[in-house]
Amino acid sequence: MRLKRSWALVASFSLFLPILGTSQAFSLPTPSAITTTIAEGGPQGIDKRDDLRKKQAAEKKRQQELEASLEGLESDLAQVIIALDQTQTQLPVVQAAVDEAQAKLDAALRDLEQIQARLEVAQVEMQRLADEITEGENRIVQSQVTIGEIARQAYRGQGLSSSIVSVVLGASSTEDLTKRMEANRTATRTQVQILQGVEDATAANRNRAQRQTAVTERIGELELQAKEVVERSEEAKKAHAAELANYQHLEEIQGALTVVLSQQKSAMEAQLQEAIAAQAAAAAKIAAIDEENRRLAALAAAQGGSAGRHVTGSGLFSLPVAPGTPITSGYGNRTHPVLGYTMFHAGTDWGAACGVPQYAAQDGTVQSAFYEGTGGNSIYINHGIINGHSYVTVYRHFQTMQVSPGQKVARGQQIGLTGTTGRSTGCHCHFEVWRNGATINPLSVTG
Repeated sequence: MRLKRSWALVASFSLFLPILGTSQAFSLPTPSAITTTIAEGGPQGIDKRDDLRKKQAAEKKRQQELEASLEGLESDLAQVIIALDQTQTQLPVVQAAVDEAQAKLDAALRDLEQIQARLEVAQVEMQRLADEITEGENRIVQSQVTIGEIARQAYRGQGLSSSIVSVVLGASSTEDLTKRMEANRTATRTQVQILQGVEDATAANRNRAQRQTAVTERIGELELQAKEVVERSEEAKKAHAAELANYQHLEEIQGALTVVLSQQKSAMEAQLQEAIAAQAAAAAKIAAIDEENRRLAALAAAQGGSAGRHVTGSGLFSLPVAPGTPITSGYGNRTHPVLGYTMFHAGTDWGAACGVPQYAAQDGTVQSAFYEGTGGNSIYINHGIINGHSYVTVYRHFQTMQVSPGQKVARGQQIGLTGTTGRSTGCHCHFEVWRNGATINPLSVTG
């Protein structure tokens, strides 16, 4: 039941899995916040571009090696392994996106906290100025009331005399005159002080009003900044949530794919054993060809003829594809990425696109051209005895075969179109060179 759920989960992520009986297209989520940015111009920009190209080339090579190591598996299982690898590659990238989004969110929240603190200080100052202005206005009003009372008393003759003459004439004695003069001076000082107080309070309130205007402007600026930071923090929250969802989605995919692979391990082992058996069958087939080549060579020699051909030059064989086509997998041992088995790769792979022509590497006779299970559409060409050795070349995974068994072919003659038939993870040319019944590195005899 768990396997079914896992397969269903993988299928829901749109992976093309024939084993599920579905034909949906799979795509891994792409981090929205993590993008490769390269500075334009200048040595630093050039260095970044060079570094990016190197990383891309290294990743491409790694992917090619992974795909090559999966030959021999049905395409559905191979695609699951590739998808799991892509998921594992994506996870640290998306984790970096999550971390970056979190850092932006934290920065926005810190900015917002600082602005709010400054806004609170400004608002407290605004309130203090308003209170001081009210207090100053109250003092001014009280002073004005006092001045009015002094004026009324003077008018009634109860207070400050209007002139020095009235003071002198109104005195009953020298002592009374002194007292009247001192009282008059005291009253005058009091009135002057009250008037000065009103003037000072008025000036102070005017200054406070100016400061209040500046604080009001600062509050407006801080409120605008706060609004912008709130918007930025909301965007940062959304970005963080999106990247976190990406990461969780990838983890879910990874878990599902891991379950599928663990449950399909026996199927993978069986398929790889089939590939090994197919290679053994190819070896037996070529051994029979070698035996026939040697029998015919011995017969020719007994009759006084040539026991084979002699080829000189830098390359005993030509390349099966156009020069410059990149090699995607070399000759030799490869480690299976899931099972850990060491598998022998009997040929060399070139990354030719589907439909690209392939050519006979040397003169010879088409021994067979048929669909051979794991190898797909395969062509065997018998080159007979060359320089004392029996040679057979094998070409696999053709999209279209353009020769027939028994047909004579010349070196460089087109024999078919590149494809991805059989157990192949993508379009490519697979080329094997057999000498005396054993494979050799094709690059050691091509030129």
